[in-house]
Order: sequence, then structure tokens, then C-alpha cells
Amino acid sequence: SIMASHLAMMDAAPTAEELEPMSIDDEHTAKDTRLLRTKAGYKDLSGRFKMQAKQFSQQYSHIYNKRLLQQRDSVRAAATAKWGGEGVEIANSVIDLKEDEEVAIVGTLYKQQALKPSILDQYKELGQVTAPVAALDDYTSDSDSMILEDETGRVTVGGANLPVGQLPTGVVLAIRGRVRSSDGVMEVIDWTGAGVAPAHPAAEITTALPTPDAPAYVLVVSGFEAGDMQDPLALQMLVDYVAGHLGGPAEAEVAARIARVVVAGNCRGDLASSSLLLQRNLKKDESEKVAEPMREVDLVLATLACAVPVDVMPGALDPSGHWLPQQPLPRCVLPNAARYSTLNLVTNPYECEIGGGGFLRTSGPAGAR
Repeated sequence: SIMASHLAMMDAAPTAEELEPMSIDDEHTAKDTRLLRTKAGYKDLSGRFKMQAKQFSQQYSHIYNKRLLQQRDSVRAAATAKWGGEGVEIANSVIDLKEDEEVAIVGTLYKQQALKPSILDQYKELGQVTAPVAALDDYTSDSDSMILEDETGRVTVGGANLPVGQLPTGVVLAIRGRVRSSDGVMEVIDWTGAGVAPAHPAAEITTALPTPDAPAYVLVVSGFEAGDMQDPLALQMLVDYVAGHLGGPAEAEVAARIARVVVAGNCRGDLASSSLLLQRNLKKDESEKVAEPMREVDLVLATLACAVPVDVMPGALDPSGHWLPQQPLPRCVLPNAARYSTLNLVTNPYECEIGGGGFLRTSGPAGAR
């Protein structure tokens, strides 16, 4: 097993001399030849995703309002560029809309969904909870409707030109149409968003760029799913390849150019179906069975951290709590890997700068909600 094959490597953490510079021993190259691992500057930019204090009294309304305030000018500019030549007026607020007049308005979309899960639906009677409803693959339906709102009010929007099934709650849009006097619904003629955000100018890059003759690579992997009846051979081969112990000199040279590994969630397998999780008191052997997947993950990450800096993002199946954004995994669940300074436990989403390039990654829950 992976655990048995790597256990011998966990006896002691590497010293500073061993980590600087990191190298790969290649048994296929000439004697005493060592491949130096390519280095790339690194800067963690995920501070805005870390929770400084855990509070449970906030609502989402202030987030949507701040998003509208920040994007309103950009969306208005996009609407002017698209419809300005047609003489379409852009109203200042929802409350200024008039019936049967073609106009454009900027606001935040809210989707009303009949199939959307609600904690209140689980309570049929006071103090009585029903069995949990099975999760659906798709919560959209033909009965869904859209509402556009701002600080002054809201108006229902619809029509064949609005793709209700493709638009989520929280998007800031400019919608062109006219409010029907019969039912007060704004019939959509066209719509537009702010477009792609501008890229960071090169002057803001603070990490070192790799030289042209020595390109650096960032390896992004996910779905280890240890303990979920996965074949351990694939994971073993990945670890050996990154460490430079798989393949010939050409493969080892490419592996040496991997400057950083990002594990993008789901290190542990899905334990939701395990009946052991429903039990309050577990026997020793049962506790060992529940803890076994994370022990395997710990040894795999420790082996990777021996050879290269590793960033570990939490995923939907990992033990990181239910907060969004997901917070870093606790170091206590990775006792062996946590001994290495090259292990970096990060948030989900995760933003960083590596070798002069900006990276923004999301994994599972952060992108699905």
C-alpha cells in the first residue's frame, strides 16, 4: 500500500541544508549527477479568503449590494457601448421604471427556484424533523423566474430573450426591455454584463520570472480520494514522477522543472455512505477505519513535500468544516506532512502569484455555490 511504501521516509523532517537547494537523484543519469529543481518566486494572495473571526449573524445582502456598487459603472459602460447608438435610455434605479417604455436598467439578479433546498422545508411540525431530502443533480426547472433588484426596489424580468436556466443569483446585469402594464413584468429585449475584468498590469508582479531557457511548471492535481477503493498505483506513480524516480533522464529533467504542486481538493474519499459516521461511540478498530484515509493522505503529501513545495486546497470531501470560503485543513490531521516547511495549507478559493504569473483556483464547494 501507499502507506507502507512511504512509511520509512517519514522518520525525520529534512534539514534546511537538505531543502536548499532541493534536488532529484536520478539513477538513470551519470554517477553523482543531480538535477536541481527549478525555483519560482511565490506570493500568497489569499488573505481575503481567510476568516479572521467566525461569526454567524451575517447575511448575504451586503455582499450583493457591495458587488452592485462596484460593478454598476462597468455594466453601465457596457450597456452604453452596446445600445447607446440606438438611443436607449439607462434608468438610474428600479423605482424610476415606467410602464410600456423601452429602457435599460442595471441591477442584481435573483433566481426564484422551486427545487432549491431550504432548511425550513425540513420542519413539518414544531420540534419534528423529516428525513433529509436526496440531493438532485440539477435544481433548475421550467417554473424558475428571475428578479432584478437594486437599492430602491425589484422588478420581475422574463421573456424568451432571457436564458433563465443559465443565469444564477448574484450576477450584476444591464437589462433592456419594457415593463408590461398588464402584469408588471419587464419583458427582456436584450441584456449584457460587465465583461471580462482587466488583467493585472505587469508592474504589479513582484515574484521572479523564470528564465527562458529554464521554464518552470506548476502541477495542479485533484481527486486523490484516499480510502475510496481507488487503485493506489496511479497515485504512487504520480508521487514517483514528481520526485524524479519514474522514467528515464528526459522524464526526470521535466519533473525537475515542476516548481510547485497544487492539490486542488478531495484528498480523502467520500465517507458519506459509511454507517460509522452516524454512530456516536466508535470502537477502536472502527475509529481506525475512519482515520485510515487521512493517514494515507498524510504520508502521500509528506512524500511530495520532500521533493517540492505543495499547496493543499480543501475540497467537498475533505475535513475542513462547512464555512465558505473553505478554510485551510487543520495541520493536526496531517502530522507527518505538517513537519515540512514546504507544505502550505491554503483556502478554497486560492489565489497566488508563482513565477510572475497570477493563479486563481477554486475547488468543488466554492465554485458550486
